[in-house]
Amino acid sequence: MTARDDRPVEREVAPPVVANADRTDAAEHAASLAPRPDTPARRTALEDVRLRLERRDVSGALARLDRLLAELPDDVELLCARGTLHAQQSRFDRAAADLRRAARLAEHDPRVLVATGLLACRRARWRDAIDPLREAAALEPADAAVQYYLGEAYNHVDDLVPALTAYERAVELEPSNWRALKGVGVVLDRLGRRDEATEAYRRAREARAP
Repeated sequence: MTARDDRPVEREVAPPVVANADRTDAAEHAASLAPRPDTPARRTALEDVRLRLERRDVSGALARLDRLLAELPDDVELLCARGTLHAQQSRFDRAAADLRRAARLAEHDPRVLVATGLLACRRARWRDAIDPLREAAALEPADAAVQYYLGEAYNHVDDLVPALTAYERAVELEPSNWRALKGVGVVLDRLGRRDEATEAYRRAREARAP
């Protein structure tokens, strides 16, 4: 049986102001879901954040978000963006503070739910990740990334049947998602379904190949 990796999932945090359906990045996609107030100055600032993140200038992006939030303290998208970046830097208390504020403003916003679930994953608090990710999946059932991270959370608490369901749904939505394919293989392996697991691993390798 394949050993389960108990480390928090590692992921690149892309700028949450630009959605890309080809990537397994729940926070990035969720940030584009709901309408938000916008101005030319805000758009320019968010473009600057995006460019800084492309250059891996996380500190500069955070500084820009700090200035934006000083002007727009109740902007849920900005709070989720900054919280996600703090989480990436393992500044978990700061991330949690931003996401708590976002939740007070928009408790059931999918962006808030996804960012909250991913923060719990990064902290290896897998049980805490399940409820927000499950609610996000119900609100956005076609989001492959949310299904993948929900599968991760279930798998890490040994709830294998819903883990397999979530991973398989992620693959159904995004057949090239090699992480979800690998998750399918891991769960099938743990269930003793070795031949099916081998096939899932093969597909994951193929999907990951350049």
